[in-house]
Amino acid sequence: MFTEQTDVSWIEDENTETHLGHMQLHDLSAKGKRALINDSTEFFIDDGEAFGRFSGSLITSKNFTWRLVSHNLRVQALKFPVAKGITFDKRVLINGSEISGQ
Repeated sequence: MFTEQTDVSWIEDENTETHLGHMQLHDLSAKGKRALINDSTEFFIDDGEAFGRFSGSLITSKNFTWRLVSHNLRVQALKFPVAKGITFDKRVLINGSEISGQ
């Protein structure tokens, strides 16, 4: 369970991470050692200028990386006690919308 918002940053390059905004992810469940994020939620832009730069890069980029971070997750696995205070920190590579000049 995500008890707090998930912060979203854009990994521009190996030395630059830019905070874009946040969203509230819904609960996940794992099956076969995997948990798929298939969620519809509202994304709140916290830095309009940074989001504008990110949007502009989508036109020429083959892909981009977002870093999702949320704190204080509650995790229940089988009949084990509930674990609290877990941090979710995931980099997600997403295909962009590269436009060629042809």
